[in-house]
Parts: sequence; structure tokens; C-alpha cells
Amino acid sequence: MINKNYLFASHYPLLTEMLLKTDGDIIEFGTGLWSTVLLHIFASPERKVYSVENDDFWLDKVLYLKNDYHLFFHNSNELPDKQCSLALVDASPQDLRMEHLRWAALHCEYVLLHDAGHPPNIEEGDKLFKYKKFYKEFEPWTVLFSNKQLNN
Repeated sequence: MINKNYLFASHYPLLTEMLLKTDGDIIEFGTGLWSTVLLHIFASPERKVYSVENDDFWLDKVLYLKNDYHLFFHNSNELPDKQCSLALVDASPQDLRMEHLRWAALHCEYVLLHDAGHPPNIEEGDKLFKYKKFYKEFEPWTVLFSNKQLNN
């Protein structure tokens, strides 16, 4: 039986789906043992992954993945000013998540917000994006935001 309350990887099904549907660069706001490793698998010369982590504890755990195609940054001000296909927002604290949502709205076609049960995040996303889709199969929920029409 699948544990539907597995906090750390509840976004995996939707993240995997979006990784397979898109082909451009990827931004990750907030690293972790689950998503960062998955994103690393998709890093290539044609598809760079940019991971942003403000917490040295987490950054130290994933820096071993750093290479020419998977780059790590301590804050979003260090990111290149470029368009990306997909962003994953999973950082803390909450005010930082809202800053990342705003950055992603300007640079990314699709934005996944993990642990989306916090109203300020959803409200900020609603201001920035035309479309949203909740993924509620596992808790905590994940939301997909975009300014492009989303298919079910």
C-alpha cells in the first residue's frame, strides 16, 4: 500500500510528468534528496538544471551533483536571466517562495509549487498566472501554474 502522506516526494508524479513534457532548462528553488536527484538525471548539454538553495545544510547535501549541466546557486539573484521550461518552487521560508514564484512567472512556462497548502502561495500564484492545476493524489499537494492553457 502506498503511503499517501509521504511529505517529501508527493510532487514526484507531477514533476516527472512535466519533465517528460518539456525540453528546456529547469530551475529548482529549494533542493532536496528527492527532486534534486531526479532533476539531475535530466541535466544535459541541451537542458541545463539550475538549483537554488539558501540553506547551507541542504546545499551541502546535494553539491556532489554539480557539473557543467547542473549548476548550484545560493540565491536567485545569481541566476542567469534566461527563459526556462519548468520551475520547481519548494524552498523555505514562505516569503522566499513568493519571491521565487514571481521570478518564475517572468522566466518559466510552467511552475510547480510543492507543499502548496499555504494560502499565501496559492494567492500569489493566482495573481501571477492565468491557469492552475492541483495535484491532490498525495499530501502535501502540488500545484502546477502556467500562463499557457493546461491540459488535464
